Amino acid sequence: MTEDRHERQVVRDALTEAHRPIRRRAPEFALLWSRAADQQRSRKRARKTRLAVAAAGAALLLAMTIGLRTADRQGRRELERAMAMAATLEEWQAPLDFLLETPGQEWLETKPRWDLAPTARPLSIAPDHLEEVVQ
Repeated sequence: MTEDRHERQVVRDALTEAHRPIRRRAPEFALLWSRAADQQRSRKRARKTRLAVAAAGAALLLAMTIGLRTADRQGRRELERAMAMAATLEEWQAPLDFLLETPGQEWLETKPRWDLAPTARPLSIAPDHLEEVVQ
């Protein structure tokens, strides 16, 4: 039994001696633990920040969608009102429009056509033909 303890102690000492150069290069455990804890905290903060930004973006998108739909509805209502007003204005007639209608107005609104053959004999203003015109 004492030999086992002695062998174990020899092995421990040999391992300690073998690990001594590695321990010189290895950082302290407390330092590694604090760095890991800091990284975890910063990741949590970054995750919370990303979540807050995503939530704010989603809320903004929702608000813009609702606002645009409301504005679209209001725009449609205004367009319908304008169209209805235009329809009533189209049917409206000025009360004194009949005064603008004059006898012979069709002569002023049409263009003369020179390509048609004359339907009647041209009148002559000569005095000898005046009697035929009067009759």
